[in-house]
Amino acid sequence: MGGWLCSCLKQETLIINGFYLKLLQRIGEGGFSYIQLAEDLKTKQYYAIKRLLAQEDDQVTLIKDEIKCYKLFASPHIIPLLDYSIVRHKDVTEINLLLPYYKRGSLHDLISRRLQLNSPLQERMIYGLFRGICRALHVMHNYPSGPLTHRDVKPGNVLISDDGNTVLMDFGSVIQGQCKISSRKEAIAMQDIAAERSTLPYRAPELFEVPSDCVIDEKVDIWSLGCVLYEMVFLRSPFVWTSSEQGGSIALWPVHVAGKLYSFLSGTSRLHRVHVAG
Repeated sequence: MGGWLCSCLKQETLIINGFYLKLLQRIGEGGFSYIQLAEDLKTKQYYAIKRLLAQEDDQVTLIKDEIKCYKLFASPHIIPLLDYSIVRHKDVTEINLLLPYYKRGSLHDLISRRLQLNSPLQERMIYGLFRGICRALHVMHNYPSGPLTHRDVKPGNVLISDDGNTVLMDFGSVIQGQCKISSRKEAIAMQDIAAERSTLPYRAPELFEVPSDCVIDEKVDIWSLGCVLYEMVFLRSPFVWTSSEQGGSIALWPVHVAGKLYSFLSGTSRLHRVHVAG
């Protein structure tokens, strides 16, 4: 599918409803999509376009669900969807999501630069960035018709605006906040979806081995939030660090290191509650 995406969508211009866009370089990639920088031919403003070709109906359904999620939230800490287009071709469906372009990049970019320079983030900066992510999750977890869980909170999904605020992006993994698991079949299905849509080093332990009788809720985001905070402090993910230095099975990381990080992540959960409005 990746080859299809490169060859079929390679073009100089793109029209998304009233937007006439000149396509520039790629600035990001995902499992079935990529992000491309574009310039509005009228206003000369830059945008980011999430682009993919869906060959299966379930892929189209997933992206439509993602579009619905964008429409639910109104927060300076959650990326807005400016417009989109869905065009059906003979064998595939071309989908383009028009998003704001953040020239400062992502939190992952910032951490990577600081790691190369061996220059830790200042405490005040960490607090400000972390507070913005907390506020975004607070909006999702307190959605009026019921909590929603992001399930893929990571530095690569956190953008930094021109004024230094954090902006949460990528809602392709969002589910209902209180998801009841009542059978082994449901547990395996949840586990498989998490393996596909939740990035490994930030995935909560309960998503690795989902029990047959449980509730998967927004706490999985709090675990990921703690991992992100750890990475901002130490410029390295706790679990990638553990893997590279000690080896062992990736799937067993949470079991081996959860005890060591319990206090750190529990403190993160308290920070999420206390400082969201600060």
